[in-house]
Parts: sequence; C-alpha cells; structure tokens
Amino acid sequence: MAKWHGKSLSIYVQENTASKQWRNISVDVNSVDLPSEQDIVDVAGFGDTKKNYVTGLADSKVNIKGAFDDVGTAVAPAQSGAHAVLSGLVGGTAGYGFKAGPKGSASTYPVFEGSFLLSKYNLTAAINGAVMYDADFVPFGTAGGSWTTYA
Repeated sequence: MAKWHGKSLSIYVQENTASKQWRNISVDVNSVDLPSEQDIVDVAGFGDTKKNYVTGLADSKVNIKGAFDDVGTAVAPAQSGAHAVLSGLVGGTAGYGFKAGPKGSASTYPVFEGSFLLSKYNLTAAINGAVMYDADFVPFGTAGGSWTTYA
C-alpha cells in the first residue's frame, strides 16, 4: 500500500450561483476531517452475558480549516479564494457538491464526495497570528458523503 503526503490533497466545492461551478479551494485548506461514522447502539438485555450491538444511522460531517483568503473565484482547476466560495454557502437550503481527494484529483484517485450544507463558517484571528477559518459541512439528503474514485 502506498503512503501519501497531505500536501497533495484537493478540495472542490460548488459555488452558490445558478451555474453551480466547481471551485478549487485546495490552496486555502490546511486541515480536513472526512469521517465516515455509524451510530452503534447497545441493545443487550438483562439476561445477556455479553453486550449486543446494532448499527444505527450513518453520518459524514466534514470539517475543513485554513487561512482566510478573499481573492475572487475562478473555474476549477484554477484556485479560488476560500472566503469567496464558502461565505456564500452559509444558510443555504439546497445541497452543494463537495469533493476531497487525499492524493489529488487525477483520474482513478480516491475521492470523498457528496451533497452537503455548510452549517458553520467561522473566522478567527489573534493579535499575533493569521486570520483563519473553520467550516463544517453536514450531509444534505439521505446520501451524505461516500468514497469513490475520480473518473
């Protein structure tokens, strides 16, 4: 199994416009969390000798963090400023496409993708540091995020 450095990760988000253009914000992301979680519930009864579990609902909340960049947008694969893309998605009522490729975005590389709502977009700054952002995406609809490969 090959190992990969995180520097190759690619992040694409659909813009909040009628054209739904894909925007590459990879250069403005320095941390990403792509969980695939499943609720697990203990259903053991009083007479059982061991715990007994069943699976519940799946979840795939995504978190990205990075440096604030308010440069304009460009059609992917060109880079867009994360603030220009993400600030327009907060409060949306329709799902927006999200793609994260741990090795990059070349054909056959793995990609985590799905339809998401942006539930949080926070900016933080300190007197002795850079302006940073923290964004949470939650699954839209029943599909959520899933792993596949770039076509």
